[in-house]
Amino acid sequence: MAIASRSIAALTSALAFLAAGAMAEDRVSLADPASVANTLRLEGYRAKIHAQETGAPAILSGSGGSAFDIQFVGCEGYNACRGLLFTARFDLDGGIDLERINSWNSERYVGRAFVTRDCDPVIDHYVAITPEISSSEFVTLVETWSLTLKDFRAFVGFDDNGPHFVAKCQMTDTI
Repeated sequence: MAIASRSIAALTSALAFLAAGAMAEDRVSLADPASVANTLRLEGYRAKIHAQETGAPAILSGSGGSAFDIQFVGCEGYNACRGLLFTARFDLDGGIDLERINSWNSERYVGRAFVTRDCDPVIDHYVAITPEISSSEFVTLVETWSLTLKDFRAFVGFDDNGPHFVAKCQMTDTI
């Protein structure tokens, strides 16, 4: 009976050790861009790690025919980052006017939109993560971003055949 008790105790310890290892692997860490990229790939997204001009990491990905970047922000060097900034830009003939972008911003909680000097629409979404979250939480963030990106793509009139909404955009140098 003592041998059976020790075997059960050993098996319980081994299972607890394996479970702890599995939980450790089931994390997305801002100190480990590969963990972010690997989680994206497991969910069917492409993920290419590259460096931003600041030296901080970023990941090029895409959803529904739209490329997007995930920038690691608030970083000290290549790691110790404080958050992620999801960003996508759409190249529209004629651009989009500020009034239309403002209507997006007034109706949405996720996905801040703005226009570039060329009047192209840009959408981004900042997420504070300190220092890591579970893979399932990260997947929920990515799914929310993907749905928002899909809605924004339709909002600006950009589909698989290119842009359909043509605005008369004029940007000035004055504020």
